[in-house]
Amino acid sequence: MSTAIGGVVVLDGSVVPDREEIGNKAHSLATMHRLGMPVPPAFVLTTSVGKRCAGGLPDDVWADVLAALAHLEAATGRRFGEELLVSVRSGAAQSMPGMMDTILNLGITDAVEATLAAASGDAAFARDTHRRFRESYARLVGQDAPADPHEQLRAAICTVFASWGSPRAVAYRNHHRMSHDGGTAVTVQAMVYGNLDDRSGTGVLFTRDPQRGDTAPMGEFLPRGQGEDVVSGEVDPLDLADLAERLPEVHAALLDGMIAARAVCTEVGGRTSHAAVVSRELGCPAVVGCGEGMLAAVEGRTVTVDGTAGEILDGIVPVRTPEPSEVPALARLVAWAKEHPDAVAADHPLVAL
Repeated sequence: MSTAIGGVVVLDGSVVPDREEIGNKAHSLATMHRLGMPVPPAFVLTTSVGKRCAGGLPDDVWADVLAALAHLEAATGRRFGEELLVSVRSGAAQSMPGMMDTILNLGITDAVEATLAAASGDAAFARDTHRRFRESYARLVGQDAPADPHEQLRAAICTVFASWGSPRAVAYRNHHRMSHDGGTAVTVQAMVYGNLDDRSGTGVLFTRDPQRGDTAPMGEFLPRGQGEDVVSGEVDPLDLADLAERLPEVHAALLDGMIAARAVCTEVGGRTSHAAVVSRELGCPAVVGCGEGMLAAVEGRTVTVDGTAGEILDGIVPVRTPEPSEVPALARLVAWAKEHPDAVAADHPLVAL
């Protein structure tokens, strides 16, 4: 099961802790671990811990962090302060994109830079990684990075916790009428290096086009990029099609490591639960609130999920596309699509109707 060390949770994926405690980002990492997706190891300081850290990181919490850090070292086979660098990321229960702080490449020093250069055979990569860290640490923490990686980590955790109260985060919550009480969790995760070489990079992927709504995946990526290089708007990224041309095997794996679920069923929860809301966003059928213990009967079996009727049917049930006349709302949508063809993607299912 996920290892809880005081207020610190090691994310191993065997269970998915509560989103309100570990934040949306860590919750997603735990879910991906559970699905067997390739995710760098991580641990998270909970939102409850964050509420204790207004005056700095208490000694008992820091002891828990060091114990969790040992799990990262064991999982990666690398030691923090030598070959292991980490990211320190914010993560509230409800996503607040770009409103709080993240520090990458933490743990690097002059000696670690030399180690990275020797291990990769690329001194320029090691210098770039060190530069990125120095600049982000100084900007966010407000001072030059100390030589001791553990001091770097302790200060960075406090800084990310404190970013919950930053002016931009407060203004964002005010605008969206979000509560100021939740706080942020802090996820500490082993680094992978998007800036390593031409086969490395960073990117953002949507399961459907957010502008036109068609179901084809849409995304952008940046070779030799890291973290916020794409989302910061400071550089021009490449299209997902460029990834398919440059690295076809990576593109194929990405579309496969993207949305594994074909339907969602939950034992508890209602129509406004996260599972129901996200399923609607993905165009994925869902049945929620089946009752505790009810899904054990269908585990491992092939079933058909009817999200409209709220039923889980045995086996593969034949489906058909309804005629617009059978569904008044669908008929209205089809009429609108024909009246405004420029607003609908050419391959959208409505066009075929």
